[in-house]
Amino acid sequence: MAVIDLITGFLGAGKTTFIKYYADYLVRLGESVTIIENEFGAAGVDTAFLSGRGFNINQLTGGCICCSQKVNFHDMLLELSHQGCSHIIVEPSGIYNMDEFFDIVNSPAVKSCCQVGSILTIADPHPLTDLSEEAMYIMYSQLLNTGKVILSKTGNITPEEILSSIADLNDLMKHYKSDRIFGTDVCIKNWSDFTDDDFESFRNVGCQAHWHEEKRFDHSRLYSSTTLADFCQNEADLLHALKQIMSGRCGYILRIKGYIPTLDGNCYEVNCSANELFVTSCRPRNALLNIIGKDINRKKIKEYFVGTPKVSS
Repeated sequence: MAVIDLITGFLGAGKTTFIKYYADYLVRLGESVTIIENEFGAAGVDTAFLSGRGFNINQLTGGCICCSQKVNFHDMLLELSHQGCSHIIVEPSGIYNMDEFFDIVNSPAVKSCCQVGSILTIADPHPLTDLSEEAMYIMYSQLLNTGKVILSKTGNITPEEILSSIADLNDLMKHYKSDRIFGTDVCIKNWSDFTDDDFESFRNVGCQAHWHEEKRFDHSRLYSSTTLADFCQNEADLLHALKQIMSGRCGYILRIKGYIPTLDGNCYEVNCSANELFVTSCRPRNALLNIIGKDINRKKIKEYFVGTPKVSS
């Protein structure tokens, strides 16, 4: 029977990076591992980051597995189990509504061949501001039944900031009248210091069951996405362009992720969220950016890049 681990967390929390470490551990144990990558955008950018590491990657793009991709997700779980996969790691989009996960894994067909292992929630310790009520509920749903909260990006924050972050998680629980209180079930360890014992604890932590009043809503009303391809950028203007796009000039942008080639032949991996902007050199790749936000001005975004990128909704 295949084990399903769900690695959830809001946009930009660090899910994909954690999965790389966690899946490497499972492969070393001899597990047959498949990662289901769910991208809200029209194209998947995480496959390149995760590929070539001894596990399989299946993509579901162009919508969330809690709504428009729900049936495809259900069928993919059945197919992977029947193919003999022993461990399925699910990385949903950052705006995934957890309420729908249990509907799928508790369906008779899935329960006959799969079982839920651990639910792990990756949380950015830096607070997000100006979130809509729907976005706050998504974060709440991702936290409520988790077996463990794993804080990301803890390398340069103080103990006081960590305590404040945990207090923010508990305030979110109180906001939705949940009795769950986070404390020892929050991992604050720097990820570079994780040991096999840590990963084994994640593998066995399971999940919790807390009743709550579910809220259902249409993701297409909450956020939208656009995908850019076939473009490049002057290297000197790259950071400026990304900062301008994230500043609010092109709409309320929550996430930019992908690859940008430059005119001089270099290429950069781009990872931007509300609290950070990372640009790192990488091997040459085709241009591809997924942008998630609200009231996205596609025309304005194109003006920050060289050439005429192909844009799809």
